Formats: sequence, C-alpha cells, structure tokens
Amino acid sequence: MVLCRWWLARPALVFASRTGGVLATAVPWRLVLPTYPSLGVFWVLMSLMHVSEYIATAMYRRDLSLNSFLINHSAAYHGAIAAGVGEYLVTRWLWPGCKDSMGAGAWLAAAGALSMLAVRVAAMVTAGNNFRHLIAETRERDHQLVTRGVYAVLRHPAYTSFFYFGPCLQLVLGNRLCVIAYVVVLWRFFADRIPYEEELLIEFFGDQYTAYRQKTRTWIPFIP
Repeated sequence: MVLCRWWLARPALVFASRTGGVLATAVPWRLVLPTYPSLGVFWVLMSLMHVSEYIATAMYRRDLSLNSFLINHSAAYHGAIAAGVGEYLVTRWLWPGCKDSMGAGAWLAAAGALSMLAVRVAAMVTAGNNFRHLIAETRERDHQLVTRGVYAVLRHPAYTSFFYFGPCLQLVLGNRLCVIAYVVVLWRFFADRIPYEEELLIEFFGDQYTAYRQKTRTWIPFIP
C-alpha cells in the first residue's frame, strides 16, 4: 500500500523535490551563503522543512494541495520569519563583521534543527493518513490512534519537534531576542493547542488514549 501511494504521488514528489532542490541549494549556496553564511544555512533548513511537509503529505493524504507546503501558514508565521531575518540583518548592520562566519554554537544549533526536522518527518510517516495539519474535531472512519515508533517516546512528536526547531533556527542566525520570543510564543501556542486536542482524542479513543497519555510525555517544558 505504501508503494502504491508513493507511485500515485510521484508527480507531486518530483515537483516538490525539484522545487526544494532549487530552494535549498542553488539560491542560498550561490547567492546568500558567501556573504551571509548563517542566513544561507537558515534558508536551507527552512526549505527542507517546507518540502518535507509537502512530500510526507503527498505520500499519505488525498487532500494534497499547494497549502501542504505550509508556506502560507499564517500572517503570524510570516511575521515570525521576518522578525528573525530582520534581527539578523539589523545586527549585521549595527555591528559589521559580527556574523561573517558561523561558530560552533551555530553549527550545533543547525544540527539540532535538522534532528528535530527528522523527528517531525518520522512522526508524519509513522502516522500515515492519520496525520493532519489541522486538528480533527470529528473522528473520521479510518482514524486510528498511533502509539508505535516515535509516538512511543513522544506523545506529540510533530509539536515537540517544531517547538525546538524554531528556536534552533534563531540560534543559527545568532538572534538573541528572537530566540527568546520564539520560545515564549511557541510555548503559549502549544500550551493552548495540546490540551484542546487531547480533549478531542479522549472523546475519540476513550480509555485507550488516557492510558497512552499516562505512559508518555510531550517533552515540552511544563506541558506534561
């Protein structure tokens, strides 16, 4: 079945991979990286994230669209990206030369972002057609509770990975203000979203989800 879905999704996968290849390599490496190294790595990681969202959706979901890239997620999302890039550029302008190269800390943050991206992709692939970008407020006929793989360790792996992915990107850019802002905003977002979603999951799966929740954690601070 997975091979069948993959074959049917091939046009989308080819389009996404080619588009992602251009975004994630040609643009940052040839135009951005020589002068703005941190910004180039940031661009690569962002491109990989959006392309992986599309490819994972193409493999398992029938509601595939350009929105599956999540590029047009929300005005708040665009504002957050603009704030991060803006702080990076303003800092370079005020203190020329301070971000001409990436230190060990920035490369460690890039590795952290890449590992969190891998966790999110693993969550989407493991969940298959049970994964949704929007909270399901009614249970679909084929909706199943996934507790294997990465879900055996993290109760909301896609959320946990994104919670750490965002601040890691800001550390890549060396942004001191935005890394704090990202942590605060993302924590408040998930502190509101996770309890609401879990109320629905208890309604869908009853004691099965309650038992699963007792055995797992989100690994987001102060969100059990």
